[in-house]
Amino acid sequence: MMKDKNHRLNEDTAHEILELAARYYTEQTNKEQNQGYTVEELINAGTEAAIPDEYIQQAIKEIEARNKGKQGQQKSREKKNNSHSNNNLILVSAIALILGSVVLFDNNLPYIGSQEDNVTNHKEVDVVPHGKVKLKALGDTFSGYSTLRNLKFQNALKEANIALSYSDEFDQQARAQAIDKENADIIVTTLDQYLIHQPQGKIVGLIDRTVGADAIVFNNQAYPQLKSLLDLEKLIEQQASKGKWLKIVFAGDTPSEFLATVLDTKFDNFTLSNLEIVEVEDASIAWEMMQQDSDIALGVLWEPFVSQAQSQGNTIALSSRDAPKTIVDIIVASDRVM
Repeated sequence: MMKDKNHRLNEDTAHEILELAARYYTEQTNKEQNQGYTVEELINAGTEAAIPDEYIQQAIKEIEARNKGKQGQQKSREKKNNSHSNNNLILVSAIALILGSVVLFDNNLPYIGSQEDNVTNHKEVDVVPHGKVKLKALGDTFSGYSTLRNLKFQNALKEANIALSYSDEFDQQARAQAIDKENADIIVTTLDQYLIHQPQGKIVGLIDRTVGADAIVFNNQAYPQLKSLLDLEKLIEQQASKGKWLKIVFAGDTPSEFLATVLDTKFDNFTLSNLEIVEVEDASIAWEMMQQDSDIALGVLWEPFVSQAQSQGNTIALSSRDAPKTIVDIIVASDRVM
């Protein structure tokens, strides 16, 4: 504490002391009242400080206008920041809705367009080169994903100024990692693969619960006697007595392998350990091998190859119909897009 009350301070120091003392007093008053000031109280305070009323009123209006402007700018920034995220979410949700709409009927997603369009054209498709919004999707040859590469769907997106590119990525792990590495915005896959690989994205739509779209098909071109699992069991025993193994082909680390494993545990006369397993990248390759290799007695396929195999006289041994809700196809959007 200053001992000499008559000690004189310079002008700058005096202003600094008075300003700090006023702030201390204001803070203390607010703590006690916690109600701020009315306009009348401000005018009275101005009168005590010899400040005319009109200047107090002018200052109040200016401060209110300034604060209102700041609030408006903040809301505008928030709206702008949310706009891109909301637009992406709307786009992804729309795609998910279109792809998943038929699940209400608990059937397989029907073909959109010709099989040729949906199956043979697996190269990347640049849908709308000059679109305002660009999305990249990855999937495989399953017919349930054909919507993404269908011309009608592409044109609908084009009208909405959305550029969608779609590519096949047979490796499920690489497909999931593409989202993590920001090389894809959307992937279509199955629930089991999503849980195994855990991509950095969220499930935004249910495409399909397959009821027969994934199936184990006998190669009746090479083994016309195969009509049931009992026939398979007998043939395995006959081949084993000759020191031979029958082969089964499927796409490894895919829903085909998952379905085969599930059915192995469900049916006593279907045992994978009694067969020589041939793993390939995709069901399209599995179907090709069934037509070329007479040692392959059966294969695990998905649509449209199941239908193609049936049309050539091959018999379905088991399918996803025998294990309901095993194969659930989903659409996943990256966290970045969401």
